[in-house]
Amino acid sequence: MLPKIISNITLAFIAIVVLYTLAPLFKDILDSIFNSNRPKKKSHSKEEFDEMVKRKIERMSMSGGAQGVKGQSGQGPKERSFLSYFKEKDLFSSPEDEQFFEGMNSSMQWGDFQEAKKILNQIENDFEIIDKSASEGINQFIKSIYNKETLLSLKKLNGGKIDKQSFLSLASTLFIFRHINQIKSKRFADQNQLLLILNLAAIKDTKAKIKLIESYINAEAIDSIKESPILYRDLISGLNKTFDQLYPLLPLKTEKLEKEFNNLSESDRKKKYKKLVQIYHPDKWHGDLKSQAIDDRLRENFNLIQKLYK
Repeated sequence: MLPKIISNITLAFIAIVVLYTLAPLFKDILDSIFNSNRPKKKSHSKEEFDEMVKRKIERMSMSGGAQGVKGQSGQGPKERSFLSYFKEKDLFSSPEDEQFFEGMNSSMQWGDFQEAKKILNQIENDFEIIDKSASEGINQFIKSIYNKETLLSLKKLNGGKIDKQSFLSLASTLFIFRHINQIKSKRFADQNQLLLILNLAAIKDTKAKIKLIESYINAEAIDSIKESPILYRDLISGLNKTFDQLYPLLPLKTEKLEKEFNNLSESDRKKKYKKLVQIYHPDKWHGDLKSQAIDDRLRENFNLIQKLYK
């Protein structure tokens, strides 16, 4: 009797083990028969899994960028990335430009904007960055201006479209304005002169221009600057044009000029004098920028040229 009980228990145990082992197989067979329309789980390779993780990070960074802009503008927290507006309006110049700005979301998240060096190289053609903390903080600066407001300004400046090169150009200009005390012009003599020319290039009102010029003539420090959204090439062109217009009011380098006159033949001295008259004669000054202080400086420089020539 006992051997039979032991035999039954053993068989039952074996049956339980077999059923436990084969249960998943039976489940799959039954699912395939009765739930044939249920979607099957897909297994992913390592490469596919890595790609999924990458896309997830990009979506998270884009969402973070949108929330950052949201917090600044005071709008609701559920708004999509601010780039959605520009995509829907078809404002990117090309698919490559759209891809560039989408990639910037990740760059801003990780602080490794790859085009930062191009911005610094462009600036260093015309300016010396005397405070290295400015160049070292370029990524943080780009992050501060990468928003909907900046791109809307860019749209107005660039014929209604947005592209990579115009963004880098505008970023270079804004860097100049916001780091004005950490850079030095390679053309203009001193910082006060640079601030004068930058402001004159940005100001439209004639009375405001005259007041600013008079402050410079009276050797008053110009300690503020009017920031103006403008592409870098237009900024440099405007600065050079303003400098040329302002040139007759700048202090004369009398020692250099006297030496030049003394080292020239009589005919060359006359040619040089006539050339200087075309620049410094008070009647050649721009008619809309007139005041007593400006007229006095023009006559002072012109009389000094006449004295050195004689």
